[in-house]
Amino acid sequence: MKVVIASWAALTGVLFAGGLEFAESTKEVTVDPTKETVTVDFNFTNRSDEKLQIEKTDGGCTCVAIKVSGGKTVYAPGESGVLRAIVSLENYTGEVDRPLNVWLKGDHLKTQKQTLDIKIKIPVLVSVEPKTLVWSVGEKPEPKVIKIQMHDTQPIKVESIESSNASFATELKTLKEGTEYELTVTPSSTEKLGELGIFRILTDSRAERYRSIQAYGGIQQKH
Repeated sequence: MKVVIASWAALTGVLFAGGLEFAESTKEVTVDPTKETVTVDFNFTNRSDEKLQIEKTDGGCTCVAIKVSGGKTVYAPGESGVLRAIVSLENYTGEVDRPLNVWLKGDHLKTQKQTLDIKIKIPVLVSVEPKTLVWSVGEKPEPKVIKIQMHDTQPIKVESIESSNASFATELKTLKEGTEYELTVTPSSTEKLGELGIFRILTDSRAERYRSIQAYGGIQQKH
């Protein structure tokens, strides 16, 4: 798996009083947009003069699995290990920040909880702007436009548009094949408050996460 990892030099060799010393407490990861998971390792050493036990870990999300090398939880003074985080990226695009918490056993320790951070960047291959079109109740039902732009090294074609609501007419215009499109949306009426349309933009992107992108249209109260 092609993954680029950069650490913050300013955070290298951070020593947590009464805890484990992690070589890096923050890591930045750029992931190939076709990948569904990323694995990030945090190396640590027990620099204290007593045994330390990792009581529990938490990634704050079911999308994060945390493992400690060899399933080992107790580390003698001077002993080292690796904390590995496996992050599922299935539902993410763009930038993702995932904090990891590590708790050590022992009420006498000055630091029982230590926090690590993973900053993940998934390159945006398809952008949609604006993501949501809004008409006010009673407003003239004029067409509004969503711009669709491709940012991959190879062309990405919009294959079709699916609308959840026939009250919103959609028309796709190709400005530059594989690079730039416009989606024009026109409501049949703006009299019904709360009317909502979901527009699925289906593409032939090499990355599955960008093969179906949603945009929205709705009728809201006049402000």
